[in-house]
Amino acid sequence: MLSIYGYKWASHMGLSTDAKGHLSDAAKTWQQGLSGLGIDQVKIGFDMLISKSCEWPPSLPEFRKLCLSKKMEDIPTSEQCVNVLVSVSGKTGSIKSRYGHPLIFCIASQVDMHILRTVRTVTAIKTIMPIYERLLLKGFPGWPDYALTEQKALKADKRPVDLEKSRSHFASFCEKLEI
Repeated sequence: MLSIYGYKWASHMGLSTDAKGHLSDAAKTWQQGLSGLGIDQVKIGFDMLISKSCEWPPSLPEFRKLCLSKKMEDIPTSEQCVNVLVSVSGKTGSIKSRYGHPLIFCIASQVDMHILRTVRTVTAIKTIMPIYERLLLKGFPGWPDYALTEQKALKADKRPVDLEKSRSHFASFCEKLEI
C-alpha cells in the first residue's frame, strides 16, 4: 500500500513495523482482516486498486471486498455447486476438469459426498450452504498443485478367481487364528 499510495497511506496508517521491527497495531489488524484470503485473492485486490485508479487508500473492509469482488462473477452459485458435486463421481480427468472451480473442490473436501449424492437437491443445497457461505466470506484457496494432473485409475485384476484356492487360503487363515 505504501508503494501505491505513498504519504497518503503512511499518514493514515503509519508504518507497518516499529523501530524494533515488530508489527504495528494497524499491520496486525490488517493481517487478521486478510487472513483466510489466498495470495491470488490479495493480488486481485491490488490489481483492482490500480485498475480503478483509487485516489485514496481503502479501508480494510473495502480492500477485502476488492480481493473477493473481481472473481465473484466467476463464482458458481450454490445450486451449480450441488449439480457438479452430485455428478463428479463418474467423471475422469484432472481434479480441475472434474470440479471446474476451486470453490467446488474446497466444498467437496468438507462434505460427505455419499450423503450429498443420495439426498434430494433441496437438502443438498441446505447441506452445502453453510460451507459455501463461510468459504465466500473467509476466502478459499486456489487449485492445489496436483489439481492439473490427470488422476490415474487403478487397473483391475482381470484374472478369473480360483474359488478352491481362495477357500483353501481362507481355511488356512482361520486355522492360524484358531477360529
